Amino acid sequence: MQQDRGMLLESIATTVADYRHGEIAPITPEHVDRWVQQFDEADQSTILSEMDRLLHAYYVSRDRAKRILSALLEHEGIFGQNPPSAFPNVRFIRRQRKGTSQDELLQLLDEVMLAKYGTSTDSCGVSPSTYVYLDDCIYTGNTVRYDLAEWLSEDVQQSRLFLDSFAVYQAGIEYVRDKLLPFAQQHRVTIRFVKAITFQNDRYGRGDFDCFWPVEIRENSDGQRYLSQISARRGTAISASRLVRPAGRGESSAFPSPESRAIIERAFLNAGARIHGYSQNPQRSMRPLGYESLDTLGFGATFVTYRNISNNCPLVLWWGDPSFPSWHPISRWFPLFPRRSNEASRRQAQEPSDEGPQNVWPDREE
Repeated sequence: MQQDRGMLLESIATTVADYRHGEIAPITPEHVDRWVQQFDEADQSTILSEMDRLLHAYYVSRDRAKRILSALLEHEGIFGQNPPSAFPNVRFIRRQRKGTSQDELLQLLDEVMLAKYGTSTDSCGVSPSTYVYLDDCIYTGNTVRYDLAEWLSEDVQQSRLFLDSFAVYQAGIEYVRDKLLPFAQQHRVTIRFVKAITFQNDRYGRGDFDCFWPVEIRENSDGQRYLSQISARRGTAISASRLVRPAGRGESSAFPSPESRAIIERAFLNAGARIHGYSQNPQRSMRPLGYESLDTLGFGATFVTYRNISNNCPLVLWWGDPSFPSWHPISRWFPLFPRRSNEASRRQAQEPSDEGPQNVWPDREE
């Protein structure tokens, strides 16, 4: 068992070796072990196995990101059969209101274009009829909606818009369609989605559900105490049965073992509930399994890239900063993936500092 544990720790650390490379210390097996030791000992082996499998399947390293972007440049629907000849007609949108993900991904795309075609995005979009919005993932769809709502109100008549992401959550796509299609149709703009990974997360359908979503909240657990606290704060009792995953919704390509899924979801919920309690003034959308404006236990995202982790992922994966003094609440949890918030990204872009990046309090859901 000890050898298996060591192999899992090494495997996870190897998979995510380039996470925020150059910004934080590399994630080592010791780092992973320190993180998992915060859970009940009986659950640790399952948590490590599940995280190892999820990260192998879905973590997007920098090299994997470059392969996805290289395939994007060969997308015939966007660039036809001769991409360089189409570059003058394709403009990459730079409209992100918060964070730096779009700028960083466009820089990486320039690196791929230079190696592949000897040019960059600067040569694109001279006479645009096609537009490409690039980001790493569509979670709730909020970011895309607000980034593009104003753009669609401008003079972009009779053009094509491709929303390109490494991954998408299907409910986020439906939200974007619902909010942006009226603008698009008014200006005769067609919208298409291009993605490498699709996660299903329709809470009201009968199909797969590829996010963390527990099937139960046990009595006398941290999860149940969280519900009691939230109910007291709102003055209305919240039923656990309304928040848990309905029976028969366990099928998921992201979670092939229902038994292991139940263990890791329960562990992430209870630890996330404790973390929620550490926050002195939690935002309303801060939930144990990740930020979400809907009344749920959290978004429960499983997707992480070399750049960062979304706050739509469970709190246990990213919340906390051990560099703070021990008396500070944020030092009470050791994160697997120290997160750079969008507020920190903006500060770093505008105010260069010799102090290095910091993990700061989270911002709103994405």
